[in-house]
Amino acid sequence: MEYCPQCGADLECFGLLHNLQESGNTGYVKQGSFTVSPKIKWFMLTLLLSGLLLGLVAGGSYLDTRMDQLTVRLSEVESLSRHQKSIPKLAQHVTTMEQQIKKLEEDNFQKRIDDLDQRRTVAWRRIKAALATYGTSVDLGSRP
Repeated sequence: MEYCPQCGADLECFGLLHNLQESGNTGYVKQGSFTVSPKIKWFMLTLLLSGLLLGLVAGGSYLDTRMDQLTVRLSEVESLSRHQKSIPKLAQHVTTMEQQIKKLEEDNFQKRIDDLDQRRTVAWRRIKAALATYGTSVDLGSRP
């Protein structure tokens, strides 16, 4: 066995270690840097792209759901806005309708009174005519 003249270490072990380092170099590990095999590179790239694709799908799904929610809120706001705009018109319409109904009721009541007056007058004339045919007199002070 050979020994180092400076430190006395076994040179045979250093030689074996040196040969191991040279023969074990298959292109994956270089001095001072770390390299990865092409298969592992493709696998990691595939994983990265798959993760990115899943992220895009999840983001698109979230945005689609959010757009649906915003569309529903917008339609609710528009319907509420239309409803609030129609409230003053509705109040005017109700007031107008109440006035028209009141006027129609008064007109109908007046027509019924006029109709009853006309029937009473016709009936009174018939009574007068019937009494005249039988020769009796009618007291004019009791009815018109």
